[in-house]
Amino acid sequence: MNEVWLRRTNLLKVSLVALAALVAACLLALVATQKTAEATFPGKNGRIAFTLFPEVGDAEIYKMLPDGSGLKQVTNNSAPDVRPAWSPDGTKISFSRLDKFNDPDKILVRDTRNGQVVRLTNNAGIPGFDAAWSPDGRRVAFECHLGGDNGIDICTMNSSDGSEVTNLTNNQILYIGPSWSPDGARIAFTRDRDIWVMNADGTNQKNLTNTPAASDGEADWSPDGTKIVFQKLGGEPDDNDVFVMNADGSGERNLTDTPALREEHPAWSPNGRKIAFTEGDDVWVMNADGTNRSNLTNTPRVIEFMGDWQRIPQATP
Repeated sequence: MNEVWLRRTNLLKVSLVALAALVAACLLALVATQKTAEATFPGKNGRIAFTLFPEVGDAEIYKMLPDGSGLKQVTNNSAPDVRPAWSPDGTKISFSRLDKFNDPDKILVRDTRNGQVVRLTNNAGIPGFDAAWSPDGRRVAFECHLGGDNGIDICTMNSSDGSEVTNLTNNQILYIGPSWSPDGARIAFTRDRDIWVMNADGTNQKNLTNTPAASDGEADWSPDGTKIVFQKLGGEPDDNDVFVMNADGSGERNLTDTPALREEHPAWSPNGRKIAFTEGDDVWVMNADGTNRSNLTNTPRVIEFMGDWQRIPQATP
């Protein structure tokens, strides 16, 4: 398998192992002392899907109500499942499965109504990671490696069976973290540690953030397509915060602005009024202007991260 792809995915796998070790170390300390955070489509707010790393076992996908109640497990597998993304109709969740270090990562889709699971990257026979749905639900954009170069590209494929894989970028660069705009015309992504956008066919690529001193990523479009929320790690000062900007890259603003904390993995609510994000080891939510922050999970011995908000489509008159 491609060396760059292995470095990319193994880094996440190692980080999950490190998270587990950190949890174990914290538990030992507690015993010794006996003391006790993918596009958003418009609609009504449904459940929040996220990755949960338990005290024992590996990472799985869970979902909960917007107030943090009603926790339910979505996946149950011997390999880590991460990066949940709701389909536009709110009935399915795509996710990435990290298998053995030398096996291709997989993108799967679970139907939350009947539990049926379809592996999308199976037919293509290529590694796949971090899927983002098109607004009509027919295609997903994802990180891919088709061979023949040293980079990771943004590809698209049919969401039903993983067929008709198309490479949109086809370059010896790392293109990661795709996010489809609500109108289907553009895809935001991370390249060279900046947020970029391109047409849905891969043309007209444009750098929106252009901040060499920081690492920008995890772009998510607002439901009306006018803004993009993202994480900025590093820079001057040391941000590690959630930012928002206009869809053309102007008007960048820090929403969390907490130098002592690290916020990441932002996801807009379908009604456009809230943003879910990860702070520390918990999933939080705040108003779209950064006010009224609330911890939804608040579980000191469990790690939750990488959330996405379910859209409940408006009823047709």
